[in-house]
Amino acid sequence: MDNSIPEAFIFMKVGWHGGDSLKDILNRKKIELKEAEMIFWGYGGTVLHPTNQVQRFVKGWKEKIEVLMQVVESNSGSGPPAGTAKQFAVSDKELWKRIPKGIKTGGKHALVLDEIRECKLELDLRDYEVGIGPSSKGKKNAADYLSYRTDKGALVKAKPPQNRPKEPKRVLIKYRAYLKHPYAVFLWPLKK
Repeated sequence: MDNSIPEAFIFMKVGWHGGDSLKDILNRKKIELKEAEMIFWGYGGTVLHPTNQVQRFVKGWKEKIEVLMQVVESNSGSGPPAGTAKQFAVSDKELWKRIPKGIKTGGKHALVLDEIRECKLELDLRDYEVGIGPSSKGKKNAADYLSYRTDKGALVKAKPPQNRPKEPKRVLIKYRAYLKHPYAVFLWPLKK
């Protein structure tokens, strides 16, 4: 079990989604990897824009970038089933393509992953800052950034940590996966 902590990574909170438990989602993703040799991990919101943030973040680092996942309790498990995207694009200047056979995902965007591996890794988010996007200009501390409704971000080790909150903000990472080229994509349309 790899418990090393990378200098740069994508952080994401994960859990129930659209009536599916995390266990069901992870089982489905194993099938995706077997059938399509990649996983699309769908997400929404404005954080982690595929081209402006994820793809640029990956290109800024020499080593492969991992996604570190914190499991959280979620209210969305009791919601309606999630929609399923039918097409994807690597950039907003590209034609849409059919999602590879075997992949079932929803959301506005998706991270492209390899195998999702279990781990047990504790992070103090105070040791990291936002690595790309508007909040990176002020070197916003990850402990402050990942509060309230913000559940994901591209993070880098703070050297030295600036604007560090006094109270620890420790999180347990239970899953990790490397990003796989093209790292993040746009999804469309969602069909229920």
